[in-house]
Amino acid sequence: VLTVPRDATPSQLRKAYYKKALQYHPDKLDTSILSAEQMEQAKAKFQAISLAYTILSDEEKRAEYDESGDLYDDDDDLSANKSGVKQWTDYFKNIFPTVTTADIDAFEVKYKCSDEEEADVLKYYEKCRGDLNAMLAHVMLSSEADKERWVTDYIKPAIVRGHVK
Repeated sequence: VLTVPRDATPSQLRKAYYKKALQYHPDKLDTSILSAEQMEQAKAKFQAISLAYTILSDEEKRAEYDESGDLYDDDDDLSANKSGVKQWTDYFKNIFPTVTTADIDAFEVKYKCSDEEEADVLKYYEKCRGDLNAMLAHVMLSSEADKERWVTDYIKPAIVRGHVK
């Protein structure tokens, strides 16, 4: 939204915010040439810019955002509509812990080269009829680099054993 690097300084954030705010602030727009719909879009963009700046300029909220990617601001009605989204979000946050990038990285270490990954690879090898590129969309945490390992470690041995065709 603010188009700043992930490690932007407070000064860079402030500058980016002011530039974007001037560009989309409803009071700064020429209402004679914009439709009501365009004005609403500009207002929504301005609100998103303001919310992003509010989160990223607060060290605690920024650290939480960097860890979880969650832009939820408890003090701001912009992040929740009046139909109870905030209540549901709070409910699910109490049941399920926030997933951080560290959690995902730790899971990836356990998943790669595991029996679970092998089962997924063989399942999607059959479902995708051997199309390794299509399998990338289905096997968790997969990348181009995994294809050769899948063939060597899972697919060829399974073919030899007669478990897949």
